[in-house]
Amino acid sequence: MENPDIRRQYSLASYFDEGINPTNTFLSRGKNLDSIEKPAEVYSPANPDSLWYALYFPQLAELDEAQQESYLNQLAILVERVSSNITIQSQAIVCEIRSALRYFGGVDKLHETLKEPIQAKLIKLALPEYFSYAACPTVTGSLLLARSGKKTLVYRKENLRSALSKLPIDVLNLSKDHFQKLSNMGIRYLSDVWLLPSNGLQKRFGKDILTTLNKALSLESEPICNFIASPNFSTSYVLPYEIEEISLLLLVTNKMLIKSCAFLRTHDLSIDKFQISFRHHKKDKTIINVGTRLPTRSDKILSRLLEIHLRSLNLVAPVTAIKLEMDEFQPFYSSSETLPLENIVREIQSFFEIHKSEGTIAGGVHLELTGLNVTECVGGPDDIKDENLGDRYHTFCDPRLNVNQSLELSFLLADLLSNGEMN
Repeated sequence: MENPDIRRQYSLASYFDEGINPTNTFLSRGKNLDSIEKPAEVYSPANPDSLWYALYFPQLAELDEAQQESYLNQLAILVERVSSNITIQSQAIVCEIRSALRYFGGVDKLHETLKEPIQAKLIKLALPEYFSYAACPTVTGSLLLARSGKKTLVYRKENLRSALSKLPIDVLNLSKDHFQKLSNMGIRYLSDVWLLPSNGLQKRFGKDILTTLNKALSLESEPICNFIASPNFSTSYVLPYEIEEISLLLLVTNKMLIKSCAFLRTHDLSIDKFQISFRHHKKDKTIINVGTRLPTRSDKILSRLLEIHLRSLNLVAPVTAIKLEMDEFQPFYSSSETLPLENIVREIQSFFEIHKSEGTIAGGVHLELTGLNVTECVGGPDDIKDENLGDRYHTFCDPRLNVNQSLELSFLLADLLSNGEMN
């Protein structure tokens, strides 16, 4: 085994300085509408001449899979300031940096660009602010080095084996059983694993270990899933004068919600929550988080919900600026906002037909209805259409049948009973 080429390997800084939590700011003048839409993640082969920089977050191991994905996506957005080629791995973010080294003036300057915003984001997420990092010519190799806590930079592929051989086997993220078996065999480091026959290693432990090591040494290709940030939307309005009357604030927020819903319709999206921030002079900003029972893109529904929050709010001071933000979206379906009556009728008929054919007894039917003349479900005697929904859409929960639709459905159930179609 060759000794490492010391001239080609450099030790990176051990620890970051204390992070500073950045302050959210509003636009200084007038109105602004910013939106970003990017396509879904795509897979592409890693460039053989790349230098991959891995950031490993061991504290994420205590979170469930959905939380890990959410937090890593938020952190990856920060990494976009140094690289456009980013992939998310288990508890880690890996990005290509060789092309950026000259621009940033070396790896140390690149660290300085990333460390404060990443630490600030970790603090905001209520996570410990530490993380480990390393860089080398392969995605898997940089990830293994970062997992070990060895903050090492390896520029050349011929030095990969020497650098990786010193790592303990726990960087492979082995199962407890496989780790114990290797330990019982006296295998402690990756250099020990390379002494084992490849066929025997694969037969006893599967091909994952061998594949990981081959990818780390650039002996196998590494298709990577490119990270692309999710769409986001924000709009801000700096008021020409201070406002404290809720009715006047609602005039502004309603216009902002109309813009946001236009964005949702353009991109065929819906939301179930959004955030409004009010800025005050020499006072902390007021933040309101609004949630909906079902995903929607109706500005009328969102405006009513926001009004309920505002009417019960005691502002600490007059408002000087307003900001609306949306960063979690769902695909829009017509059922996100309403239900066609004909679908309800069809489901009820099918329900009783199945029970009759099986000789079982239907226990009952649960319906959401009201005696009011609302427009929350399309169809029925009044022939309510999608464009009529905003007229009297009052529910903040599931859409309800109005009085005429309820009567029509009652007559249908009566006909089914009289015809003996119900058991």
